[in-house]
Amino acid sequence: MNLSPFYVYPEDELKIIESHISSLIAKWSENWLPAETVQVHASNAFKENFSTQDVTITYGSHNRFYLSVNHESLRMFASHFLGSQISFDELKHPVVRELLLNAWQELLESIPARGRVAQLDNMPPNVLDYGVGWAAVTLTLKAEARIKLFLTEETVRSLFGNIREFIPDETPLVPVESVVHDDVVGVSVELGRSKIGFAQLNGLKIGDVVQLEVKIGEPVKAVTSNNVPIFSGQICETKGNIGILVENKL
Repeated sequence: MNLSPFYVYPEDELKIIESHISSLIAKWSENWLPAETVQVHASNAFKENFSTQDVTITYGSHNRFYLSVNHESLRMFASHFLGSQISFDELKHPVVRELLLNAWQELLESIPARGRVAQLDNMPPNVLDYGVGWAAVTLTLKAEARIKLFLTEETVRSLFGNIREFIPDETPLVPVESVVHDDVVGVSVELGRSKIGFAQLNGLKIGDVVQLEVKIGEPVKAVTSNNVPIFSGQICETKGNIGILVENKL
């Protein structure tokens, strides 16, 4: 299976990232959360799952660095910052919004990541793809409120240097099995493509046939969610569903 180019962090590197981040945010934590302990955990970003029921507010800088926090965690952090309980409606108040932006800005600067914090509508689409090199660092307050920081491999290197220099047994690439385990990988199959004119497209009706640029019996290709080829094979039937009979691993 050809997964190149890709990058995942082994446990040794993740521990180094955790240690560095813990040291860098110590002053920020002391200023903003003086009576609390913030736990730091680093992982590969593709292992992170987001509940579709959580509305995630994302903040970003110009340094390939993103901060994600759901509304409940946002409310809890704001309550700790202000020393009193904040409601969800109060999160919309300009003073509270400015306070949170200042907190995240100082958090960025403590790491340090360059650029002003600005609220984004969505996380960049490739952050959670397997093998793209994003690291995720979770800051947890009282095991409930969580901030997730996302950094590219380039950002990790710019902040900490080449962390592999601190690992005795250097390896050019970490084995896939050591980090994937039972994780689920999305697979999609393209049956074929076709180019048709706009007039023909506009005139399509039920019963029309669109010819694809692929011959009957020609193998189809399966790819991961970030478009990495996995295998090719023939369309078949399995237990009442459409399947692929694997013929070649790519």
